[in-house]
Amino acid sequence: MRGQKKFLKVKTTKTKTLNGETVYKTASTDKARVGKDRYTTAEEASERAEAIGCSGYHTHTEDGETVYMPCENMGVYESTVGEGYSASTESEKVAKVPSYIQKNARRGLDLLEFAGDGLTQKTIREARSMANGKVSDDKAKRMAAWFARHKSDLDSPRADAYLNGDSENPTAGQVAWLLWGGDLGKNKMRAMEWAERQADDKSASCVEDVTTPPAKMEDIAMRIAEGQISLGKSRSVSFMKRCVISTQDEGKSKKRFSTRMDIAASPSEAVYEGNRIIDYQNVTFKGYASTNEDTTKEDRIGDYLRRGAFRKTIKEFKKNPVMLIDHENSVKNIAGSYANMVEDDTGLFVEGVISNAPELATVRILIAEGHLKTLSIGGMFYYEDDGKAISQVDLMEVSLVAIPMNPDARFEAV
Repeated sequence: MRGQKKFLKVKTTKTKTLNGETVYKTASTDKARVGKDRYTTAEEASERAEAIGCSGYHTHTEDGETVYMPCENMGVYESTVGEGYSASTESEKVAKVPSYIQKNARRGLDLLEFAGDGLTQKTIREARSMANGKVSDDKAKRMAAWFARHKSDLDSPRADAYLNGDSENPTAGQVAWLLWGGDLGKNKMRAMEWAERQADDKSASCVEDVTTPPAKMEDIAMRIAEGQISLGKSRSVSFMKRCVISTQDEGKSKKRFSTRMDIAASPSEAVYEGNRIIDYQNVTFKGYASTNEDTTKEDRIGDYLRRGAFRKTIKEFKKNPVMLIDHENSVKNIAGSYANMVEDDTGLFVEGVISNAPELATVRILIAEGHLKTLSIGGMFYYEDDGKAISQVDLMEVSLVAIPMNPDARFEAV
């Protein structure tokens, strides 16, 4: 058995103080696990699930062996743990969180019944911390981009009815806005402005030696995108900043010059032209390229997938994990690639990365804003005698599509 690592089992309780204020308290007890949330028994995975805030377990195959992981499927696991969750490696907290952000988060937590199906456990967990005046640096950096993407969620007749007192039920978008610390009234953007200030305060100047001064700002942007110019911490947020670049021309003395540019962040950061969003950069998503018979009894033409149908094909597909648009097999229709792929109890779970190529701006915008969120698989399908059950797939590509054959083949931008 490989070395054990200690994690915290977190339970959150909601209480009221003497003055009636709601407080969210967290009690912790040590919990041990082995490996990277991969276990040899269902019991171990279920215990880990309880520790991180989900329930149940799911399985998938690695190197021909069945392994057990926490949560009922990979999608729930990813939304629960976020990016590398570990109570022992929690990121640094922002020193002072405004009281209005704390109050908004509390209000959002009190309205969770109206939140809708798209809310993740990670957002709830972060809102509880926010309600107690704790916001990590990472959360503060993500807040500005999230608010920019979701401003339109507040513009609807139902949202107006709630604000005007004509309805007692907020929209799911309004609840999410509160959970991220935002106001619903006239000051609805001040939480975003606060988050932007946190990011600017913690950003580093991009300073690098290059052999030839870039002739245009576009050249600088390209060198940044290709990693030739280091941005330090600034990759995590989108903002205007001053870059100082040192140059040296074939033995001559060094010269320094500076410029201002908009640096697009990761993940899924908006690129603005004035107040208008013209693109998103570093767009990624997670979800299911296909689901098996346990989730989807039949697709739109009556076919269904057996569990384990992708077991033999994933290793080969990863050699060329291509992402196409509408199953068009051409270089101009490549949208990106898949950084990860695993078959679990629900189906084929994937993590996709969209290329930052200029011609894919429309695709990036549609995904980042939640308009495009479905996938379709392409390859060789091996049917059983009934002509409907698919027992094996030789996967060749996974495409972005508007209407998939499998209605459950959906993803979310992250």
